[in-house]
Amino acid sequence: MREEEVDLGCGESPYRPLFLERGYGYIGCDISGAPDLLMTADGCAPLADGVAEGVVSFQVLEHVWNLDGYLAECYRLCLPGGWLILSTHGTWPYHPHPTDYRRWTRD
Repeated sequence: MREEEVDLGCGESPYRPLFLERGYGYIGCDISGAPDLLMTADGCAPLADGVAEGVVSFQVLEHVWNLDGYLAECYRLCLPGGWLILSTHGTWPYHPHPTDYRRWTRD
């Protein structure tokens, strides 16, 4: 069975080729645009529990209001023993797309 990876906040899915070239499945989810799946208004991906071997979320955390809910959604999507990769920038300027709630480093 092919392993599925979920990209939460995928934007235009720039990381899709990296997963597909390595034989992984890829499901891009976001709140707008043209992802594989649109997330619901409460920030959930319309996927079953434990659907993914791994979840990635690149440069998204500064735009998330409810971090506990977002991380719970990441956990829900992962298979038992699955993995999560999160990244966020350190010095990127304020950029409200669609919102920008926090900085992870000092001004």
